[in-house]
Amino acid sequence: MGDLPRFRTPGQPNWHLRLVWPFLLLLGGFVFFLEFIADVGGSENPASPVALEATPSPAPTATGQPQTWFEGVNIYDLPQAQVEQVIDGETIVVEDENGTLLVRYLGADTPQGSEPCAVEATLRNRQILEEEQVYLLEDRPGLPDGGGFRYVLLQEGQSVDEILISEGLARSRDRRSTYRDQFDQIEDVSAREHIGCLWQ
Repeated sequence: MGDLPRFRTPGQPNWHLRLVWPFLLLLGGFVFFLEFIADVGGSENPASPVALEATPSPAPTATGQPQTWFEGVNIYDLPQAQVEQVIDGETIVVEDENGTLLVRYLGADTPQGSEPCAVEATLRNRQILEEEQVYLLEDRPGLPDGGGFRYVLLQEGQSVDEILISEGLARSRDRRSTYRDQFDQIEDVSAREHIGCLWQ
């Protein structure tokens, strides 16, 4: 009779499995090592990040060109003066390189003396201009100034005439001037909307 097949009896160790497990562990470690190398090598040339669209910066204002509705006027080309005294709602005394000058507003006509709103206009004018550096704009440079009439502009380019008219403390002056129509439009808005002392 031939040899009978040998069967492992319960409790007998399986030597084949003991030999296979170390081999499987070595194989797994080798695969892990290869994946690690691949990852490290790929990180040398990472995918370029998607560029975020930059928010455009606002266009800078041209140097020496503060925004004002005096079209084409660069206030830094105008003579500068120091306000020395506020006389009433439309008259000031300034000091410039040529000396002392009495200036009346060319665009704004405020109440005078005992007229209604004269006190309010004077107080507001003083509030705006007390010890303020201003710029003076003649309507037609080189011509007689017509009694010291000027447009008066603040450092940021805003017209004092415009402020007083828009706040209902002055009317547009009844004179022929380059910007008369614009002051008239401001007065119309103030009157229509009952703004300020004059239009209450």
